[in-house]
Amino acid sequence: MRKIIFLLLFFAFQITQAKAQAQAPLKNLSDSLADMYKRYSKLAEEIDISQKAMGGTVNGLEQKYKSIENQTQANSNVVNDLGKRVKQFDDDGTVNATTLFNKSKMSFVNTATFIEKVDGALRDLNSAIANFSYSTTITKLNNPTNSELGFSLDKAMTSMLEKNILSQMKKKTFGDKLKDVVRGIINNPLIAPVVNIAKGLAGAIMATVPAVSSITSVFNVVNTLAVTNDGISPESLANFTKDLQKYIQHYEALAKASQELETSLLQLRLKMETVKKVAENFTQKSIIDVYTSDGLPDLTKMELEEMVKKYFNYRTINDYIANLEKNATGANKSIYLVKRVVYPSVARGQASFIMEELEKLHNEYIAGLSNYQRNILNILENAKRTGITEDPNAIAIKIAELQTQYEQVVKTYLKSIEIEEVKNAEANIPRH
Repeated sequence: MRKIIFLLLFFAFQITQAKAQAQAPLKNLSDSLADMYKRYSKLAEEIDISQKAMGGTVNGLEQKYKSIENQTQANSNVVNDLGKRVKQFDDDGTVNATTLFNKSKMSFVNTATFIEKVDGALRDLNSAIANFSYSTTITKLNNPTNSELGFSLDKAMTSMLEKNILSQMKKKTFGDKLKDVVRGIINNPLIAPVVNIAKGLAGAIMATVPAVSSITSVFNVVNTLAVTNDGISPESLANFTKDLQKYIQHYEALAKASQELETSLLQLRLKMETVKKVAENFTQKSIIDVYTSDGLPDLTKMELEEMVKKYFNYRTINDYIANLEKNATGANKSIYLVKRVVYPSVARGQASFIMEELEKLHNEYIAGLSNYQRNILNILENAKRTGITEDPNAIAIKIAELQTQYEQVVKTYLKSIEIEEVKNAEANIPRH
């Protein structure tokens, strides 16, 4: 219990640290993780009545056998009749004990199979998050010189500058120099916060996006020029600002979509580590239940993958219990085995809990990708409506390309994680 509380505090601390970057979307994440552990702890504490009943059944079988044996020794006059009763009770006890033992054996073997698949699914999910390359295609669109959408910011800025500003200036040579300065700014943007650059540019803008940073830098240059040059009218500057606003909204929307995706993946990664720790705790306890603690190394120093490979997989568990069964001898063989291999009834509920949380992670990942794709497509469609592109067909081509990439990412992920197989493995664990 102390370990679980420590893990809860650790992940709550991690979330607090991430909050400064992820902002509002992570506000309630610590509460959800705390609730997850509260539910898990409750499962661990609620020892099912059937477990006690099974223990009573085992003890009752043994006591029944000894009681009849004592009676036969104490009363030689009814030895024949009691001998028949001993055999009857012995046969019944053996059958019951064997049934309980086989059920526990099946439970451990199938639980090991389930945990194997959980381990694989968690690693597949982690790989999908860590190697998520689909968003790099979107990131390229935020480059000021990118022209995949039928326009590039450097050319658009030059055009707006000529139409609204340079056309009113008397010195044409100065205009050429200004265009060179603007091109230099766009091609080499400074990624730094630019606060309150102009009231006409939506107030305070934190220009941490390359394209937005370029736009704000160019605006500052032109705004300063307008103050010292009487030939630039307030109306021309206002028109220039209005044209810039469309591009700022476009590039900020792209950046916001990417930030929301990063926040979603951060949440997912934190939750995934929490579920992994729960699965590790469960596996440690299960290993001790099967092997006993004698001769085992410190399992707390092992990660889930190592424990699964060495101790808790279908083959090792099946072979180990089969060997116990093979080496058990004597009249009390069944009683020994049913007492030696006991599957805790609470473990069934814990396995279901792990499956439930794993499926949530899976669904959240798919939902995050879907939401990201939807946002990006809306942004591209809006680029056509606002007229910032000179070639609407280029946007249509990019939309089709992104849709194909999205579908391939989802297909590859679903094929690797095979969540239905994990669910089937959990369903095969007997319910006690």
